[in-house]
Amino acid sequence: MRKFSFRLEPVLEYRSKKEERAAMEQARAQKEYRDQRFILETIRRELAAVRESGTERPTAEECLARSLYIDYLTAAQARQEKVVAKASQNLEKRRREVVEARKDKLVLKKLKEKLYGKYMDEMNRLETKITDDQCMALSSRRGRG
Repeated sequence: MRKFSFRLEPVLEYRSKKEERAAMEQARAQKEYRDQRFILETIRRELAAVRESGTERPTAEECLARSLYIDYLTAAQARQEKVVAKASQNLEKRRREVVEARKDKLVLKKLKEKLYGKYMDEMNRLETKITDDQCMALSSRRGRG
């Protein structure tokens, strides 16, 4: 009896590796997104703390320094929000790539399973035929003897 062979096995392996690479890229993008969100939250907390703090009778220099620091943090927050938005877009792109790669792989896996099922049916029919032929041969020998 012949052994089951899936001709598209190299393609299935390629698609499996492609899915793995896409999943790794998604994990990297997710880490980058979390890191950038953490930086943004840190800036927001610092900005809130600076706005809430203040001395009772600040000097002109203290007012100027506080105002400049608030402006700096506000600009840093705006820049970081753009970075977070870009990281979020990248993460979504990576998620879509993983889903596509998984779909591509599953199509081939289902085909392989279908072909394997046909192969097993064929092997079962062949085995039944061989068994039936052997029984018929034994039966005919006993009938003659």
